[in-house]
Amino acid sequence: TTAFEYDPTKRPWYLDAVALKDGTTIYTAPYQDYHTGAWMITGARVIHDYTVMSGYTEGSTGDGDSSNPNPYGSVIGVVGADLLIETLSEHLGNIKFLTSGKLSLIRSNGQVVADNDWDISKSKDNFYYYDLVSPPVSSDLWNKIYSVPAGTTHVIQYNDGEDRMAYVEHLSVFNGQFYLVVFIETAEIYSPVQEAISELRRINYTVLIALGIGLSAMLVVLLTFMYFLINSIMKVFHFQSRIIRY
Repeated sequence: TTAFEYDPTKRPWYLDAVALKDGTTIYTAPYQDYHTGAWMITGARVIHDYTVMSGYTEGSTGDGDSSNPNPYGSVIGVVGADLLIETLSEHLGNIKFLTSGKLSLIRSNGQVVADNDWDISKSKDNFYYYDLVSPPVSSDLWNKIYSVPAGTTHVIQYNDGEDRMAYVEHLSVFNGQFYLVVFIETAEIYSPVQEAISELRRINYTVLIALGIGLSAMLVVLLTFMYFLINSIMKVFHFQSRIIRY
C-alpha cells in the first residue's frame, strides 16, 4: 500500500466526526495507525462553514435541499489529534502504588487502553478486561467497575484468591468512555498497622482502638494519594482535548 492510496475521508475517525454533524468531539477506540502500525486514540471534530450561523446554508446538506437545513453550516473538513498508547502506557507504567498496585485504563466497552499486561509492541489485536492476568478481572468485577457513575470515584473490595481493592475513577472527559482503575492487594495496605495491632492486643485495648483509627486514617491517606496521581494523569487527556477544541 502506498501513501497515495491513503484516503483520510474513509478513516473511522473522520466518518465518526462527520456523522455527528454538530461539532461534538469524538474519541476513537484504540486502533493501529495506517502507516506506522502504532496503537493510538484519536480525538476529532468536524469543522463547519459558519458564514450562516443558523438556518439553511446552500449546499450544507450536500444536496441543497432547503427543507432539510443544517444549522451548523457546510462541512469543511475534520481536525483531529492523536494520543499514542505507547506514550500513555509508559506514563501509567511509571506510576507505582506500593508493591502490588497497578494502574489500568479501560474503555466502557471493556477494551483495555493501557495496562502492563498488554504488550502493544507485539499485539495486532484488541485487548479486553478478561485478557488481564495480573490481577485477573472477572465479569462480576467488571460489572461493578462499569456501574461507577461518570465523574465519580469508588472503592471496590473483592477477592480473587487474594483480598484486593479496586480504586475506580470514571473519567467525565472524553464522553465518559474511560475508567482509570488502581488494583492493589488489601493486605499491603493494612499489614503494617495490623501487625502492630496483633502485638498490642494483649497489652492495651485503648491502644488497639487508637490503632484501628490509625488504620482508617492510613486508608484515607492512600486514597488521597491515588486521587492526586490520577489528577496528574488527567493532564494528558485535558491537553489533547484543548488541542482539538482550539
